[in-house]
Amino acid sequence: MDDPPKIEFVKEKLLVSDVFAHSAANLSPAIDSFASWILGGFGAGLALLLANLDKVQHFIDVSTIRRAGLLFLAAIVVGIVEKLLALVVTTASRNFAAGRTIGAKFEGIDIQAYFREAEKGFFIPARWLAARSFKKLLSGDLAAMPRAIIRLAQVQIWIALAEAALIVRAIYTIVHAL
Repeated sequence: MDDPPKIEFVKEKLLVSDVFAHSAANLSPAIDSFASWILGGFGAGLALLLANLDKVQHFIDVSTIRRAGLLFLAAIVVGIVEKLLALVVTTASRNFAAGRTIGAKFEGIDIQAYFREAEKGFFIPARWLAARSFKKLLSGDLAAMPRAIIRLAQVQIWIALAEAALIVRAIYTIVHAL
C-alpha cells in the first residue's frame, strides 16, 4: 500500500469543508422555501382566476390566462428540478457533517478499503462521482465534496431564479392584458 500523501493546510481545508457544508445545509432549504412559496402563491392566484372564469373573462381574455398557465406549467417543471437539487444539496451537506462526526470514532482505519466499500453502495453514475470524490480526498483535497455541494447550492439559486422569472412573466402576461 502506498503511503498517504502529505497534506498541507489540513486545518484550513477542514475549516473550509465544514463552513461550506454548513452553509449549503442552511442555504438550500431557504432557496427551496422561496421557490415553493412563489409557485404556491401564483398557483393559488391562477386557481382563483380559473374558478371565477365566467366573471373575469369580461376583463381578461381566456387565451391570456392560458398563456399564463403554460408559463406556470414551465415554472412547475423548473421547480421540480430545483426540488430534486435541494434534496441532493441538503442531504449531501448533512451527511458530510454526520460523516465527520462518525469518522472521528474510527481513527486509523484503512481509508482506501472504506472508500472501496462505500462505492459499492452507489449505482452508476453516482458510483463514478463517488469514486472521483474519493480519489480527490485520497490526494489530499479535503474540501472537494463540500466545494461541490456549495456549487450545487449556487446552481439551485439560478434554477430558483429561472422559476421566479417564469412566474413574473406569467403575472406580467395577465396584468398586461387588463
